[in-house]
Amino acid sequence: MRKLALFIFSATLLLILNYINAVVKIDYDLNLIDYFEYSRAFTAEEQKLLSDYGVLIFGGNINDPPLGRYYEETEQHLGLTVDIINALAIELQTNIATKAMVWSDAIEALKNEETNLIDMVPSEARAADFAFSNPIYRLSGAALSPTNNHDLRTLKDLDGVSVAVQRADVVIDKLWEQGIFPEFVYTDHLYEAMALLESGQVEALAGDEPVIRMILNELQPTGSYLVMEERIYNAYTVLAVPKSQSELIPVLNKAILRLRKSGVMTKIEEKWLGYGTAEVQRRSYEKMKHLWLPLLGTLGMLFYAIYLWNLNLKTLVDRRTRELSIITGELESVFDAIQSGIVLVDEQGTLKKVNEEFEGWSGLTEGDPLVRSPFGEPFARLLSVFEGSELNETGTGKTLHSKTASTEVSNGHTIVPLESRDTFVIDNKIFDCRLTTIQELKGLYLMLVTDITLEKLQADKLVHSNKMEAIGRLAAGVAHELRNPLGTIRNSSYLLRATQEADGDTLAATAAIDRAVARAGKIIDNLLNYSRLSTDELSTFSVPDLVSETLSFYRKTMSEHSISPDYSHEGLTHARSNPSALRHVLLNLIHNAIDAMPAGGGLTLRSSLDDKTLRFSISDTGTGIAPEKLGNIFEPFYTDKPVGQGTGLGLYIVYTEIENLGGEIQVQSTAAQQDAPSSGTTFTFHVPSHHNLLTSEEV
Repeated sequence: MRKLALFIFSATLLLILNYINAVVKIDYDLNLIDYFEYSRAFTAEEQKLLSDYGVLIFGGNINDPPLGRYYEETEQHLGLTVDIINALAIELQTNIATKAMVWSDAIEALKNEETNLIDMVPSEARAADFAFSNPIYRLSGAALSPTNNHDLRTLKDLDGVSVAVQRADVVIDKLWEQGIFPEFVYTDHLYEAMALLESGQVEALAGDEPVIRMILNELQPTGSYLVMEERIYNAYTVLAVPKSQSELIPVLNKAILRLRKSGVMTKIEEKWLGYGTAEVQRRSYEKMKHLWLPLLGTLGMLFYAIYLWNLNLKTLVDRRTRELSIITGELESVFDAIQSGIVLVDEQGTLKKVNEEFEGWSGLTEGDPLVRSPFGEPFARLLSVFEGSELNETGTGKTLHSKTASTEVSNGHTIVPLESRDTFVIDNKIFDCRLTTIQELKGLYLMLVTDITLEKLQADKLVHSNKMEAIGRLAAGVAHELRNPLGTIRNSSYLLRATQEADGDTLAATAAIDRAVARAGKIIDNLLNYSRLSTDELSTFSVPDLVSETLSFYRKTMSEHSISPDYSHEGLTHARSNPSALRHVLLNLIHNAIDAMPAGGGLTLRSSLDDKTLRFSISDTGTGIAPEKLGNIFEPFYTDKPVGQGTGLGLYIVYTEIENLGGEIQVQSTAAQQDAPSSGTTFTFHVPSHHNLLTSEEV
């Protein structure tokens, strides 16, 4: 409000100053700053300046009534400008001599600095030679033409027409400035111009309007003449001095302002022009017009201040409302951006507020009962910790019945748990559900649901990795313990063959020993490869060798189930990828294919490699997968095997490993049916081969 009050005060002050400036402009033709400047007394320097000039010479027009006219018989120079000059001389306390001459000669005398000042209407052309004072009186220029000449009624009609003018008259510049170019006929004064007009030598004359009207009244010409309504100019007359004497201008301006303030200037105008009083009335009217603006402005400011005062409260409320709306919107954005499901629910299980994550999981919105989703049962169990809720099945729906379960203490307050938490498996995903009380909102609970499936799998995988690492260490120890005696056996067999006395039976026996030792070594190698953990390290390996090694691990199992494997490779043989991860993928897919063919069948495995991509295809002739189950097979814990025969993690691990390698996997399957000619499943996947990352040693 302080700023508002300051604004209103400043605006009102500006209106008042503007009005005062307008009044000063109307009365004295000055702005407020110049008014104060020229209202000061004459300085010592200015008085010395006038003393140095001595007598100032005013070049007056010799025959320009009522502005100035020299009467030879009385040797007097009389007129408006002469009286103004005499009044200025009194104010300046200096002598000003009047020198009457033809106007054009007066202009030349001022240019040549033979005189010190004359009165004139300023123009752009005259400003090049003279310096001007403040205005002294208002003057207008007009054109005179015969009444019977109907072709001359406006100033534009003067273009190209012969017009008599006084030499060096300002009407010449003013007509040119308006783009009007008559054929001027120059005279020494307007009496000569009038004679030319009466004789028909020119079609019109132009000059100062008061002079034209004085001549018409004085000469009473025989013809009828008309002063055009449109004025050539309507401007203030000033005192002009040579530019080299421009230091006189401030002194003259002070004297002119004193004459205006004393009313002398108005009396002189009334004496010679007859409109001094009218000019005063005009100026009073102008001041009244300007007075309305500050009055209306001040009233407007007061009403506006009252309006703003009332509006300020509304604006403040609106701003606070917008800020609250912005904060609410930001909280809503944060609320919806949280990756966990957040639910505000009452005791009856009705949703009061849900975020987008939970809405996507459950398909429920605000106002829906939580029991319509799989999350109804977890809520009921968690709520029972607070209030002993029971979940009953009634018809096709679920209803929550609550009863208060609390403990009273000596001070009468009820102690309830602040949080209830448990883990639930919903739609083959693991969710961590927490239910929290809100003390500020009685009867409402905050339920936080987090999908921890990936975390659980990572934890299980870490446990599995630790187990595999332990098995690897055990296998390494076993390999060391077994390979030593196997080496002894291999060396002994070699020595037996090397003896010259070895007969055929001995050689056959040693050959059998060598085959058994080689088979035992192969078994140890497969065990070490199977127990080795996947890492993110890339290495170069032989694709056919990797597949053959993996198949050899299941050779005995396939033989027992009458499964015949078929493998072939195309393209390059050595790829750069993660062989440990690919081995796990192949092991899981081959294992699933064997499980899908309990009665035997064929296992077809194909691989191909080019500069960028490594591709695999594994097909079986087993029972196939039903179409409605294909969309779920890569989800964790999803399995259709009997309890104890499958964890539901095999294909999820396959999908995760391939995705980590930057590849993709697809499946096509035909389930076994009575009318189906064949059944089986084909998994195809591809991963990038990083040949561009080969080291120089690998190349």
